[in-house]
Amino acid sequence: MEISVKSVLVTGKGIYDVLCCSYQSRQRKRVETFMKYVELRYSHMTPDDQKVLNQYINSDIGQDILAEFADSITQTSSKTVQMALALLYCKDTEHDFSDSERKVFVSAMIGMTDDLTNFFLEVTRLKVQPSVPYKRAGIHSDNVEHFLQHGWDEEAVFVYINDLIRTHLLLPDPVTSFGYHDPDKWGLWFGVTARTLKMAGLLSKAKALVD
Repeated sequence: MEISVKSVLVTGKGIYDVLCCSYQSRQRKRVETFMKYVELRYSHMTPDDQKVLNQYINSDIGQDILAEFADSITQTSSKTVQMALALLYCKDTEHDFSDSERKVFVSAMIGMTDDLTNFFLEVTRLKVQPSVPYKRAGIHSDNVEHFLQHGWDEEAVFVYINDLIRTHLLLPDPVTSFGYHDPDKWGLWFGVTARTLKMAGLLSKAKALVD
């Protein structure tokens, strides 16, 4: 029986059931995607590495860490992010994350979209300037054209940079800036660390595997 818009709106229980079913279906598909990528990573391991991973997954620590991943797994539709989380959970040998780095990355992936991921990868390719306590880079009136060509206007640049700083994928600008003397010039600066590049590297590998 087809549910009409009118019947759904009139029947409170009806719309509740539809929303629950839709939500649960979406969450289930995201978990299935993550597990598919874990299995894919598993299939490319040596028998010894597979044994170690099995022990890890079935251990209390492995279960606790999987619980850490739960919100990120179920709150992103990005296959790139799902693959990155799978690689991280399987302790990909090319990307060695400390406990602190893992927690920051997993938390940052909550709600992460493909568009923001692609923007982050472009940002980490910018030329950096030496600074203290960490290096800095910037998007400004002289290089923003590159981002405009990828579909990100000035407003999107400001919003996305602030989002990346909020999630700690980028850091605040370590230098106090007083702006440009030319009113037609502008710049948005931020910190880029070894951790930033490590996380970009993981997402870059995940993107290549998914594509």
